[in-house]
Amino acid sequence: MTATTEPNEFNAGENLVWNKTLADYPAGTWTLTYTLFNESNAYAFAATADGTTHAVDVPSATTATWAAGKYNWTAYATNGTEQHSVGDGTWKVRPNPATLTARDGRSHAQKMVDAIEAHLESQATTAQLAVLSAALGDRQTSWKPEYLLTLRDKYKAELAAEERQQALANGEDRPAFIKTRFSNA
Repeated sequence: MTATTEPNEFNAGENLVWNKTLADYPAGTWTLTYTLFNESNAYAFAATADGTTHAVDVPSATTATWAAGKYNWTAYATNGTEQHSVGDGTWKVRPNPATLTARDGRSHAQKMVDAIEAHLESQATTAQLAVLSAALGDRQTSWKPEYLLTLRDKYKAELAAEERQQALANGEDRPAFIKTRFSNA
């Protein structure tokens, strides 16, 4: 079954397929075009008409050239004389798994927790210290243990939220809180 909404994220190199019905801008009379862009890249593609439905089919050969990253997207309908915005949002383009070599798949929160803990244990690698330096910027002189512990706890909470969100996306029931009951018996 073909999707009827735009994806939230996808891998570069995947074929993107969905149908879009726009009652006010039917295919055949209107052309639906998408643009996605970030600070480094911009891409555009148009849907084709399938009756009055706009059929989006972006070949994998096209998306294979797209750089991984977060993008804003805009959809607009045109009929040759008019143009109307019909949607916008954000997409995450993940790296093409067919062309990947090595890559660090950890989230920013996980990288920060790992770097802070390694620094606190005085076992931080040069790469981990670079992560801390990039994240903390001019605060390098204030890497006091109390500050780093507070920062680590913040990132651990962010990491726990990411893990809960991923568990829910995987269909797992993983509550944010575990409730317990104590009896006086």
